[in-house]
Amino acid sequence: MTALQPEATEGQGTVGVEHVAEAVRIVAQARRTLKAHADDLAQRRDDFERDNAKLLEQVKTDGELVDAAESALRSLALDHYKRTKEAKPTPGVEIRVYDVLTVNDPTVALAWAKKSEMCLIPESVDMKALLKVAKVTRLPFVTYDAEPRAQISTDLEKVLA
Repeated sequence: MTALQPEATEGQGTVGVEHVAEAVRIVAQARRTLKAHADDLAQRRDDFERDNAKLLEQVKTDGELVDAAESALRSLALDHYKRTKEAKPTPGVEIRVYDVLTVNDPTVALAWAKKSEMCLIPESVDMKALLKVAKVTRLPFVTYDAEPRAQISTDLEKVLA
């Protein structure tokens, strides 16, 4: 029995109206407590955001600058990779090549799924499962490509030291 549950009268097999009324009071009190805490938290958040508005805006701006700089770095690294095939152009940056599979013809894929009894959802193909199969078994209706992606070290300070 929790603090929010009224105690049953000993020997009483049914719940009387007084138990229901007590439960209503308990729920009302629990809701008042929750509302008071939620209101307090909302006020503290508002105060925090007001008191730290300049810093919060600066963090947002800094984040946008980091995103733009990382995007430019990735673009430069990928361009360098396309010209030289050098996977590690500089400390802190590495090019990784990922397999990219594309189903060219969903109708052929469905026919294959029915015939092989794999990756089949009634009258459709489970594309996620199909692509997993295609990674280990070459399928004629799937295009197999490689996509290089630039990875930037999360700890550039360590790399630059």
